[in-house]
Amino acid sequence: MTVKLNSAQFNGYHLRIFMTGPDFDPEKLRPAEYLHEPDPRNALTAWCDENTGVIRPVQPGDLHNAVAALTLHPAVPLDIVQHFETVKNVYLYSWFIYRFQPVAEMQSLACLEYALRVRLAAEILAGKLKAKRPGLQKLMRYAIDNQLVKNEGFARWVRAQDLEWDLLRSLESALPQIRNDYAHGSYSLTPSALGIIELVHEIINQLFTVTTS
Repeated sequence: MTVKLNSAQFNGYHLRIFMTGPDFDPEKLRPAEYLHEPDPRNALTAWCDENTGVIRPVQPGDLHNAVAALTLHPAVPLDIVQHFETVKNVYLYSWFIYRFQPVAEMQSLACLEYALRVRLAAEILAGKLKAKRPGLQKLMRYAIDNQLVKNEGFARWVRAQDLEWDLLRSLESALPQIRNDYAHGSYSLTPSALGIIELVHEIINQLFTVTTS
């Protein structure tokens, strides 16, 4: 899990980064000689071990291990799997370009919409969604209403042990809103991509493995 540190939490490390600083501006095109240097903003992001609570500087292996663990079910079509692997790679390379975080987030939501459209192709063709090309929110609503995705299919819902928490209904509005914000232009830059990618991973797996009851 990634968390944004403030100077009080991690002041010594924070100050060292800004005192030494990189020899390039991470907001501009990367000079070729610094192609393999990490984005210095990653130094202000910590990695929190959910089991021990230990907080330390994030490392590239943390990003890799986090997305490597997100594997799609064998029932998921190959084209969706390939799209999702691209999402994982974009997130991984945010180690070098911090602004790949929102790119990975947006791509994960595009992957989700594509997966929903593939899974619900027959229903769309039959007019059950009442639109020839329904958007992400309509697709999510149909999948939720028809129990193709369930709260029980999300690790964070299971951990919460709160039967009154309807995570799905929150996601039905939140995920399309995030996607729309990016699609219409946004300057958002927060380390939230991994959480969105995890949610998309769980939704896609449910879409192609969960049967209606």
